[in-house]
Amino acid sequence: MDSLHESLALDGSKGHYGRVIGGGWTFADRVFGGYTAALAATAARRESPHATLLALHVMFLEAARPGPLDLSVTELRRGRSTWAGHTVACQDGRPILTCDAWFGVRGAEAALPATPIDTTSPPGPDAHPSMDWLRELYPFLGVLEERAVDYPSSADESGGPRCIEVWARPSVLTGDDPFLAQIVELILADAHLLDAAIRPLGLRASLAVSLDLTVMWEPSGRFLKPGWLNLVASAGASNDAFVACTGRIRAQDGTLLATASQQGRIFSGWPSE
Repeated sequence: MDSLHESLALDGSKGHYGRVIGGGWTFADRVFGGYTAALAATAARRESPHATLLALHVMFLEAARPGPLDLSVTELRRGRSTWAGHTVACQDGRPILTCDAWFGVRGAEAALPATPIDTTSPPGPDAHPSMDWLRELYPFLGVLEERAVDYPSSADESGGPRCIEVWARPSVLTGDDPFLAQIVELILADAHLLDAAIRPLGLRASLAVSLDLTVMWEPSGRFLKPGWLNLVASAGASNDAFVACTGRIRAQDGTLLATASQQGRIFSGWPSE
C-alpha cells in the first residue's frame, strides 16, 4: 500500500476535489468508510487555514464503490483560531458521505495535561498476539499493524463480550505531519468501534454498517507522532439492529488522544464478494 500521504492525495482546488478510490482500501464489494471519511477530512484540510482537527462528524449515506469520488467543501465559519467546514462526497452524482469538521490552532499553551495519564494501561503490544489474520476479512487493514488485547482470535469465534481492546500502529509511512497522525486515529476508530457490537455473534456472521462517526481530539494529541495506539471500545444494547458504540484512543504511555462514538446497523450474513 502507498504511504498515507499518497493514499490521501487529491486532485482539484478551491473547494472541489476528487480522486479514484479502491485499491487496497476495499472489503467485500465496497470501499472502507474510514478511508472515504479520511478523504473528506483531507479535502476540508485543504480549505482550512488551520492545521489541526478539533472534531469531526461523518454521516455514511451509502457504501462507497471503487471508482471516481468527488468532494465538495463549503466553508461554514472562519476565525483567527478556528475554522469549520462541510464536505460532501459523491459518486455518480449521488451523495454517499458528509463530513462536518472543526479545525483550529493549538499551540504549546493548549497542550496542558488536562486529562490524567492512565497508569492502568495493559501490557505493551509485544505482549499480545498479532491480528494479521483479520486482513483476509478486511484487506484495508493492511494500513495497520495490530495486536489483540481483548479481541476474537478468529472471524468465526462467537460468544464474546460487547467490548474490544486492541493495540495498533501504522504499517505505512505517515511522516511527521500531525494531521496524518489524527487520520490514523480516525481510521482506527471506524475500523473497530462496531466490532464491539458484532463480537457476540462473530465477525463473519454479521455485517456492521456505519451510520455515522464522531471523533473529538484532545489537545495532547497534536504533538504526538503516529506510534502504538490503544483502542478500547464498547457497545450499548442493540435495538432493532441499531447500536451505539463508544471508544477511547490512548498513546502507549496512557495519554488520552481522542474519544469516538458511532451509530451502526447490524445485518445478518456477509455481503457477496
